[in-house]
Order: sequence, then structure tokens, then C-alpha cells
Amino acid sequence: MKILFIETEKFEKYPPSISVINALSEIQDIEIHIIALEPSNYLKDLCTINNICLHDINGKQLSGPDKKFNILKKIILFIKNRKLLWNTIDNIYSENDLLWVHSIITIKQLGKKLINKKYIFHVYELLKEARVNYHLPYPKIDLDRYYNKAYKVIECEYNRAQILKAWFDLKETP
Repeated sequence: MKILFIETEKFEKYPPSISVINALSEIQDIEIHIIALEPSNYLKDLCTINNICLHDINGKQLSGPDKKFNILKKIILFIKNRKLLWNTIDNIYSENDLLWVHSIITIKQLGKKLINKKYIFHVYELLKEARVNYHLPYPKIDLDRYYNKAYKVIECEYNRAQILKAWFDLKETP
């Protein structure tokens, strides 16, 4: 079985993901792959230490203070990144595998095609709604659909898990 972590932001921003990677790397029957837009040196070192396959797809992150693009460049980059991510995922993923998604930004980047895959949605933000662009009121992302189609939803804090269950009418508590 393979677990494919999809990394669209700096991995260091998510210490729980680092803990998950470290724990899963100790299980012998699991093959871990990290698909990253712009892997940092930290992520490269983590993969080397834990014998994890890192796929650098040579994309560009859309977030961060030094990533100032006009809207047209952002749209073009967004489309290019989505294509690069899915090309890599489609080459690696099989029916027994699992995608690990850990942010709304990654959900936005992967789009509706994600719903047809088996994935874990590891939530860090407690958001009831999300928009494609936070400056614009529309279009909104159907988070309910992503939460309810996920193989598992993980929330790191008990109260937030209860809130997510109520907001999105989840069958199981995250």
C-alpha cells in the first residue's frame, strides 16, 4: 500500500504532518510518497532520513509573502500546478493507495477530481466555507462534499472535531 502526501505549501508549517510522516515511515508495509510543488531543504532531508520517495514536480507555490502575482498569472499558475500534480498522482496512484490531503489550499489545488479517489482529509483550519479566491465572495468550494467523500477526516482537537461533525453532518467524528 502506498500513501501519497500532497504538498502544496511549506511542509514545515504543519508539525502534525511531520509527526504523521515520521510515524508512518516506521511501518514496513507502507510505501510513502510525497508529491511537492516546491520542496524545501527541510522536506528533502526528512525524506532522505526516513527513506521516503519525494516527487518534486517543479511547480510554484501560490502562497507566501514573496509570491506576488497578478490575477492572470495566478490563474495560469494554478492550472499548471493542478496539471503537474495530477500527472504525478495518476502515474503513482492505484486503487489500494491513499491520498493524504492536509489543507484547504491543497483541496483547491486538486479540485473535484479528488472526490473520485480514496483520500484522508487532515484538517488544520476550522472553516465552514472556503472560496476559490479569498478576496471574492464567489465561487465557493463545496467543503461538505469533500468532507463527506473523504475516506477519513482527521482533526487534531476534540472540540473542533465535534464542530466539524455538526457543521457537515459527518457520519463519524473526525
